[in-house]
Amino acid sequence: MTSLMVAMTVSCGLILASISLLQIARDNFHHHHQAALLEDSSAFALEIISRTLQQAAQNGSSESLDPLSETSPFNLSDGSVQGLDNARMSGDTTSIGTANVAALNGNDVMAVNLRSVDGDVLNCAGFVVPAGSSHSSESAWVMFHVVPGIDGEPDLHCRYRGQKKWDSQAILSGVEYFQVLYGLDTDEDNLPNQYLSASAIAKKDKAKPASDPSWWRRVAAVHVALVLRSPAGDKQSAVFKGLSLFGDDYVTANASADPGTRIAPDDLVAAVRTRARRQVDAIIFLHRPALVP
Repeated sequence: MTSLMVAMTVSCGLILASISLLQIARDNFHHHHQAALLEDSSAFALEIISRTLQQAAQNGSSESLDPLSETSPFNLSDGSVQGLDNARMSGDTTSIGTANVAALNGNDVMAVNLRSVDGDVLNCAGFVVPAGSSHSSESAWVMFHVVPGIDGEPDLHCRYRGQKKWDSQAILSGVEYFQVLYGLDTDEDNLPNQYLSASAIAKKDKAKPASDPSWWRRVAAVHVALVLRSPAGDKQSAVFKGLSLFGDDYVTANASADPGTRIAPDDLVAAVRTRARRQVDAIIFLHRPALVP
């Protein structure tokens, strides 16, 4: 009887140890799977954003075109790459829509004009932009912005003009933060000398003489920063201690004026704090930046 009890005790110990090892292996697999998903997702998002920016239209500095609509915050004569801080586009499907303030997590909006010459340009949703005069000025514009998805996950969207109306295509789910700085070429050498937020550029435009071209025309590069989160919790994720997008120096000087560039632990909803996260950023140079003569 004693031998039986000893055998049962040893067997139970072995079973519990096996279950514990199995759980550890399962958690490890889940952790690496989440990390791989975030790695692939971040690469996918940066690829689409980079491809779109590198196809930005290049317009002569003297060119003046009408704005997309009376309510549009973007005017092509101001430059082919423009943006808004702490905003997202409305769900209006009959026009470009208007910008809503107080966006989710202070996320930005970036607008890119993709005027095509030979019809070989693809917008952010993968559709061909018609060439030259075969399209309206609306059909060449695309906007990147983050909106709450149906399932509560923040989605990076691409807003574009379809054949009959404006549409918005979800590019990637789980994009918590989308922040953009614009590199201005201040000495006309095709290289950025100063990176500013959209609000800072708008402030410079208000201060310049009315006869001078918009500062948006001097954008030579774009610095994009993204924070992605996994679709499920991760027991092995490190405790989130906060992030400073674009570096501590920029955040120290601009956090209050550019919301979303500093992320504190308390900024995250408790229900998603255990999610794995990946921060990525990239500086994307425009193919041929339009310069002021």
